[in-house]
Amino acid sequence: MSVETEPMTAPTPAATPITQFYYRVGAHDLLLEPDALAEVLIHTTTSPLPFPPSWCKGLVAVRGEFYPLVDMHHILYGHANASTQLKLLWLKPAHTSAIVVACDSYPKALKFTNPIQPTQQDTPLPSWIKGIVEHENQTFLVADHQSLINKLMQATHS
Repeated sequence: MSVETEPMTAPTPAATPITQFYYRVGAHDLLLEPDALAEVLIHTTTSPLPFPPSWCKGLVAVRGEFYPLVDMHHILYGHANASTQLKLLWLKPAHTSAIVVACDSYPKALKFTNPIQPTQQDTPLPSWIKGIVEHENQTFLVADHQSLINKLMQATHS
């Protein structure tokens, strides 16, 4: 006697969600690179600099090292944010120096089921923004902080 059975199929593995973080500056949500290191800075003191570039709000000490404090409002909008409620975020993209950014919110996590594919916008974006991503009815700017840091260093040394 033989019994016919249907071939067994392996269960489809569930896609592992990809976690990526973003922070807010004004009306924009900036998506961090997946390989970037970031640390929220709560109790820090900003040391002023004489004649700093317009984007620099001074220096911030993190674990004995000094980093420039980048005013992201100035970078995105061309003017400083007058708010005293700015959040500070130590940020180190892979393969470049670290900076501290002044932003409006601490990083928040997003879960993507597939790797993100940024799209280009009709409106011109800064060269360090690689495109935009729409996720759950929210628009995110895909930032390349390494490129931003390189541009700031070039502008400062020229």
